[in-house]
Amino acid sequence: MKQIKNISGNIVVFCGKEFQVNEVHPIPVAEESIWANDEAVISAVVDSTLLVMSGSAELTNTSDALNFLKDLTLKEVVTQFEKQDKTLKIASTSADVDVDGYATALLRIPGIPGSGDGRFLTSGIAFFTSHTPGDKVLSITIVDQDNLLGYGVGVPVGSYTDSDVDLTNSGWFIMPKGYLRAETIGGYGFAPAGFYFKVVGKKVNTGPTNEKLFVNFEWGKKEE
Repeated sequence: MKQIKNISGNIVVFCGKEFQVNEVHPIPVAEESIWANDEAVISAVVDSTLLVMSGSAELTNTSDALNFLKDLTLKEVVTQFEKQDKTLKIASTSADVDVDGYATALLRIPGIPGSGDGRFLTSGIAFFTSHTPGDKVLSITIVDQDNLLGYGVGVPVGSYTDSDVDLTNSGWFIMPKGYLRAETIGGYGFAPAGFYFKVVGKKVNTGPTNEKLFVNFEWGKKEE
């Protein structure tokens, strides 16, 4: 419960209510916003003529008092990345490079479709058998390869590729050291069970080749 106590030594009036010396006034929930935003009340708290109380506890620190009055008490924020309910898992897939230099690697996301199962992706690495400057990962998407939703095989349901940029700027070039590593923002990106990660790579060189695209995934499995 939020309460206000008059410690000014005089009879005072705030928000239309007269306070006797040392009088304690409970603030009804319906009036909390009025008291928290009244400039005279805030000034009196800062000047230590009004005392804010949490129940019977006196909040003598001005910052704590104002935060409590305005419902700004700090709360712990826990991100998906910080929750201790996931186990790190690794997985991989690969695909042959065709004569046009393209390779499409697919990996099914484990679990029962529609159950809330899935994986929390944290990062991935992609590379070709050999590296040529200009080799690229064109796109990373999540697709409905088994037509679970009934809209057709391979329909995209999510993407890590920015489709708003020009097509020539889409995707990432593979670095000279031979691989590309991508990480999610804030720790994890959730991928629902039953769908597939689809990684499309493009080599600069074309024609018959023994090249392959390799992709490693690092993700979290939620433990019950």
